[in-house]
Amino acid sequence: MFKAIAVISCFSLVLGKSLNAELPESFDARTQWSSCSSIGTVWDQGNCNSSWALSALSVLADRICIASNQVTNVLLSPEDLLTCCADCGDGCEGGEPSKAWNYLSTKGVTTGFVYGTSYGCKAYSVRPCGHFNRSTQLLKCSSISQAQLGECSDSCGANNDDTSYPLYYSQQEYQVPSDVESIKREILTNGPVQAGVTLFEDFYNHYTGLYVADTSDESEDLPTQYVKVVGWGKTTSDEEYWIILNSWNTDWARRGSLQWLVNQANSNLENRVYAALPRQSFCREIMLKLSLIVNVLAVKAYFNHHPLSDNYINEVNGRQSTWKAGKNFDESEWTRLQNIASGAWHLPTSSRYYRPPNNIANTELIPRYFDARIAWPECDSIKQIRDQSHCGSCWATSAAAVMSDRICIHSKQKLQLYVSSEDLTSCCWQCGNGCLGGEIPRAFVYWQKFGIVTGGLYNSSQGCKDYTLPPCEHHVRLSTRPHCENLQLKTPKCVRKCQDPARNYNDSLTFGQDVYQFTKEKEIQTEIMENGPVEGAIDVYDDFFIYKSGVYTRISNHYIGGHAVKILGWGVENNIPYWLCANTWNTDWGDGGFFKILRGVNHCGIESQVFASLPRL
Repeated sequence: MFKAIAVISCFSLVLGKSLNAELPESFDARTQWSSCSSIGTVWDQGNCNSSWALSALSVLADRICIASNQVTNVLLSPEDLLTCCADCGDGCEGGEPSKAWNYLSTKGVTTGFVYGTSYGCKAYSVRPCGHFNRSTQLLKCSSISQAQLGECSDSCGANNDDTSYPLYYSQQEYQVPSDVESIKREILTNGPVQAGVTLFEDFYNHYTGLYVADTSDESEDLPTQYVKVVGWGKTTSDEEYWIILNSWNTDWARRGSLQWLVNQANSNLENRVYAALPRQSFCREIMLKLSLIVNVLAVKAYFNHHPLSDNYINEVNGRQSTWKAGKNFDESEWTRLQNIASGAWHLPTSSRYYRPPNNIANTELIPRYFDARIAWPECDSIKQIRDQSHCGSCWATSAAAVMSDRICIHSKQKLQLYVSSEDLTSCCWQCGNGCLGGEIPRAFVYWQKFGIVTGGLYNSSQGCKDYTLPPCEHHVRLSTRPHCENLQLKTPKCVRKCQDPARNYNDSLTFGQDVYQFTKEKEIQTEIMENGPVEGAIDVYDDFFIYKSGVYTRISNHYIGGHAVKILGWGVENNIPYWLCANTWNTDWGDGGFFKILRGVNHCGIESQVFASLPRL
């Protein structure tokens, strides 16, 4: 059963919606968020008991649009949920909303629309049918056999518009308290909700006006239909009602919607109201700004000194001896640093996107020391340190670096192409949200499915699309670059053409193969040794900003965010095993832009988010 929790969306916080604000007498999400077309979309479940899935997906799509400030309109695929969620129930035989929401929060669902449409990735395979006596245009559902669904597939339909298999996730599900005011506030704040209603006989052929169930049928076997509640109102006689949308097509009731009497006996609507917030990037920027305010205060409360101060550097150096801390940033950079060190988003523990590695043949062949720069000396990209500038694009910048290295390595060091972090950051909307962060494996999936053009560092003329965000002064010594704080944090616009008109965009595309995740130390070592550097993510704590040399082991408990890096080797220093990594904060951070971090114990999560794929040459 759903866990009841109190949730406030980031937009309600920013817009100043108070939990104690007076509720309007009537409200309709379809007009409140009129640019979110999914809210008014009425589905047809056909001869399939899939209302539990359709209503959950409809609610999530609505909330994705609402949370994006009505920018992102998507329709989510019931076919994907019904065929791939084995734990949810039995497809067209029925299912549990709680299991559906759990699947949405852990595995995600792709896009798709009704039967016969090409929108998105996977269309619903169940034909619409007439659900009641007035339906004249459709074959009666009662006259046809129950729909049979196909098998779960991790690929899109051949005739569908989107072949990238994008996934959308929810956060943890929750049950809304059963009092009318709580349900209204939930809808007003976060958007439509899912509700279960008891189906009495008169419900099927209700057409217009206020629906008051005929509860004379006291059968214990009355079915439950899951619907979407989009608002509320009052009749002229002051009777309150909910506005619900059903999934029996638009020729049921009033174009698929109905006024349902509030708190009517035995209907159980108020006791079965469920929802979840979208787990996407839409709230990230706003929440990050709020959290930064809290973090600044928390830093001063938790530590004796500012994390970028000389006193803190001395404190860190005095509390450990495996690495050396030094001055990398001015204290004025603190707020901005937390943006660029929070660009790698954590993933669910499993995904349909990537595969486990192949079996390791012989771990005895793994050397004590390995450095990809030495193993493949003709590949200049391995030695290169990129600069993500003022943008939280570490997920893309490190991915592009790994891709560049592997193209050179697998061409036997004869082909040195630089894969464009600009193209990946700006054009892979499935990956995340550009300068506000993204997911590492999606970068490699995008490379596999769509390709990424060539392009190097800022103004380097190393391909089709160089990085357009200039290197900026992250640090304290140089004055030749603009200060990062003077640059605007904005994702570059996706432009599918080369900066040099003489180059052809399509001819400049590079592609990858299947994506693999590596979670064990020896798996990661074997992969680097055989195929080249990999991309990983670390949990950044505030002492990482002042790293200069040695094997980093955190001593701070002040977490900042997830940050993507390139892992290119390993070794042992003073009997401490380490990973050798490349950062994306230019060459005057750390040890010439590189750093070492404790190996073999998943320190700061370094071994839990490691991905790569081979190039398609």
